[in-house]
Amino acid sequence: MDEESSRGLLSPTPEFLASVKVFPLIPSIKKDVEKDIDTALSWDQLTASDINFAIVRPLVFKYAKLDNMAVVYACFVVRSHFLSEAEENVAYSGVMLSRAALCEILAMKLLGTFASSRIRLAAVLTASWSPLAGAPPEVVDEVRETIGNDDRYDPQNALEMAIATESKAFLSAPVVQTVVNDIYAGRVVFSMASNHSVLADNYKPRAIEIYDSRNAPFLDHYRLRVPRYGAIMEFLNFALLLTIFLLCLSNRDVKQMNVFEIVFVVFAAAFTLEEYTASKEHGWSIYIANMWNVFDTSFVIIFFAYLGFRIKGLAHHDASEKWSFKAIAWLMVQIWFGNTYLSFGQAESFHPIFGPILMTTFAALSNTLLLTILISILSNTFAQIDSNAKQEYLFQYSISTIEGVKSDALFSYQPPFNLLAFLILWPLSWVLSARALHSTNVFLIKLTSFPTLIVIGVYERYLAQGRKWREDGTEAAHNLYARFTRQVKNIPILDLLGSSSTDIYDAIFDVELLHEPELFPDSDDEISRGLLVFPSRDSLYPQSPPHASTSGASADRGDPQTPRQRRYVSLPRSAPMSRSRSRREGVSPSVSPRPRKITLPAALAQSSGEIPTVGPRSPLSKLYASRGNASEGQLEKMSAAATSMDAGIRKVEALLDDVKNLPVSRLKEEMKELQDRQARIENLLLMLTRGMRNETGYHSSPRHDTL
Repeated sequence: MDEESSRGLLSPTPEFLASVKVFPLIPSIKKDVEKDIDTALSWDQLTASDINFAIVRPLVFKYAKLDNMAVVYACFVVRSHFLSEAEENVAYSGVMLSRAALCEILAMKLLGTFASSRIRLAAVLTASWSPLAGAPPEVVDEVRETIGNDDRYDPQNALEMAIATESKAFLSAPVVQTVVNDIYAGRVVFSMASNHSVLADNYKPRAIEIYDSRNAPFLDHYRLRVPRYGAIMEFLNFALLLTIFLLCLSNRDVKQMNVFEIVFVVFAAAFTLEEYTASKEHGWSIYIANMWNVFDTSFVIIFFAYLGFRIKGLAHHDASEKWSFKAIAWLMVQIWFGNTYLSFGQAESFHPIFGPILMTTFAALSNTLLLTILISILSNTFAQIDSNAKQEYLFQYSISTIEGVKSDALFSYQPPFNLLAFLILWPLSWVLSARALHSTNVFLIKLTSFPTLIVIGVYERYLAQGRKWREDGTEAAHNLYARFTRQVKNIPILDLLGSSSTDIYDAIFDVELLHEPELFPDSDDEISRGLLVFPSRDSLYPQSPPHASTSGASADRGDPQTPRQRRYVSLPRSAPMSRSRSRREGVSPSVSPRPRKITLPAALAQSSGEIPTVGPRSPLSKLYASRGNASEGQLEKMSAAATSMDAGIRKVEALLDDVKNLPVSRLKEEMKELQDRQARIENLLLMLTRGMRNETGYHSSPRHDTL
């Protein structure tokens, strides 16, 4: 591992995160957003190309240069401000909501600037920030006077702020979901310090890091806070609670509380403490945003109502309950599947006042819960059909993930051991030091969760590596299959070891090419080489061999025994110009893309000055034939003219070479000057033609002069 990659795996230190200035970002982002957005715009308009290039990209480049890891968090702080302004000022709610949407878009764009490092990306989203970090003392004092002189500021991270502001588009972005999935699976671990916990243990905060089971202890109590394992244990606890509830109903005693009912009350109280701990840790706004927490809260309310009536019945020796477990279970099943009218008919038999309330609540919750389960089962299908459903699903997933990473000490205990830990640790927290409380907490966690930690340790070190073993085994089977002969490969059972049809595509892209194949020639070089190449006289009329005179003479005499011989001479051509370039340079695209063949007589191809004819000579042939009888002086003049012509051609070619080497700017100036001259000439010709057509004016009319 090189030095650069090793630095990419290092997480930001707590000292570095504490030194980041957060407060200066907040008023700056607020000012820029207010300056750029002064009208109500929809989400589609804000994400359009014109707004993106005119507003979003300049702001992203501006704040990306700061390289401040708290910029995403600051965007959501400003978004929360605009959302509050939209609720208070209804007249400008459209503008405020547009500004809040722009803050979410900025957060999405700025987060991408940190995506080059996996650990840095996770730190931007999960590091807890204080909005007053880097603020002047007078600002801090004014804020304390406004909210009260309380030093307990609860820092939050960017994910929590995104959930609190309901930034569903941000949370459903692939780069965000990558971090959320890593947190849920326990690949990224961190601890969140909080001052609102029921029993806080902030003695040894854990920095953000990539988890490696090879370097972690076997009994790692921090793995109990992994949301994936927490969801599994929560399901098991709920199944255990439901089982105890059914046992309580089947073995109930109206005169006194039996063992099953006592166990149910203990587990239900532990479940209530767990839910209260979760709501206290992250705040009621984030807790209630999760749909399942609404049902958990309803269960807690019903449990307290049951416990109150049960204590009242035992105190007054009220033994009028006549429902059996079988009757209650059958009634609940019928209500669950839609027969809600039964609840209204049998409600008063439970209690004249609270019976209808209880049965109506259960009917509403059962139908709602059934629909919720169906929606959850089909959530993947809905996510593929409707983007809003996908955003809602990922929003709920992000909430449950963040709730799983709690810093409260009681969260590491499973019910009913959290009650025991609360009864032991809460009094000790007043007398023990932070270090002693942390040591006691860790000891109790490992003692009460010892079997769970054993299962997690074995799974992460051995069973989780099974996928890698399967991949290695599959690759070995493919290599073995490649060594077989063709007759052996044709055996049907051995086809399972062969590679799939898509393996060849992967292999193609794995090959390193030393020289990439050139499909298209360099058109610029061809144009520069062949644009101004014309055939010379020598190439068009080659020198005739010594015996050409006889053939030419026989052709001139019109000998019928000598057939007319023709020769096809292929003329060199220049490279074809594109239509766009020909129009831009003022050249007509008349060059044919096919090489032309010109049919010439054989005598013309072999002789230099005679054109064969059939029959008597024409006057034109006699004129050209006289060149053969020219005197020496005429021949000298002709050679001098040819020499001067060759010199002129060479001069023209040199000028053309100089033109090629001229800079583009000079050519543009000359072309512009030529266009101006052409415009002046056209105007002059237009004036002259008007005078010739008597269009100069009334005073130039001949009739007017005669009058």
